Amino acid sequence: MNIVSIECSFSKSLYNKLIAISFLKKIEIIYLPDLLRKEINRDSSLGLSIKEKLSQGELVKDEDVNKLIINKMKNISSDVIIMGYPITINQTELFIGSIEKLRVKSKLKHISIKEGKNKKDINDIIKIKRAFNRKGQFIEISNFDELELILGNNIK
Repeated sequence: MNIVSIECSFSKSLYNKLIAISFLKKIEIIYLPDLLRKEINRDSSLGLSIKEKLSQGELVKDEDVNKLIINKMKNISSDVIIMGYPITINQTELFIGSIEKLRVKSKLKHISIKEGKNKKDINDIIKIKRAFNRKGQFIEISNFDELELILGNNIK
């Protein structure tokens, strides 16, 4: 299983491009906003917890987001693209640790799209790069067109 995480701003335009690529290459896309909505609509205990956090204007806990993504991945046998996760060092460590616990043979790639207003501390960026380079590959690009080329050529 190839796992590609894409660190970027959520964009319907990017999502639509990924849908086209995923259809051609038979890749599952995990789009975090959809995943959160589905869990909330299920009225599960996790969904209720997420709904409460969001209604109070708080962020969803990294552990909860990670759990949602890993649970979704357990039911996928194809390659997968995860949009918008992980983006922090804590999320990266949780995610990589969870992937290792799955004991699934996988190739891990993290693609970071350089955006003009990168609000991240340079030390966090370096830590995320190191974490992904130890367990897979960290790729930095400057625009969506490069993403399309990388996914088109390198997902398999």
